[in-house]
Amino acid sequence: MGSKSRVYPAPNYRYLESYWDTDEDAPGPRCGHTLTAVAATKTHGPHLIMFGGATAIGGSNGGAVGIRNLLYCCFLVFILKFTRFFNSLRPAGEPPSPRAAHAAAAVGTMVVFQGGIGPAGHSTDDLYVLDLTNDKFK
Repeated sequence: MGSKSRVYPAPNYRYLESYWDTDEDAPGPRCGHTLTAVAATKTHGPHLIMFGGATAIGGSNGGAVGIRNLLYCCFLVFILKFTRFFNSLRPAGEPPSPRAAHAAAAVGTMVVFQGGIGPAGHSTDDLYVLDLTNDKFK
């Protein structure tokens, strides 16, 4: 019995330019961050949550070079095109410590963050949950 090979078309990608109202709202260049797609809630449509990462360039969005725990959101509106505005989020509760090279996963309208490397280069093994239905860390 031979197996049939399947050919799947490659996805199409296109560059989208992001922009923000002020430099303070800008996520800035980074690596080791996560970008997690989250389902719509009762008050918002689907969105992307960007968290953490390391910056190698200082700037007005937090200043110094290093590992971050800043949280940004990009709301996706698929009417004619999606918005490309990133907004800085400040949910209630205790946020995760600054980290890069961590994991994040969407579970319904929640984002789970785990592990990573902190500013001193030490690994973390903690787990945080961001509940987007009430904008709160658990």
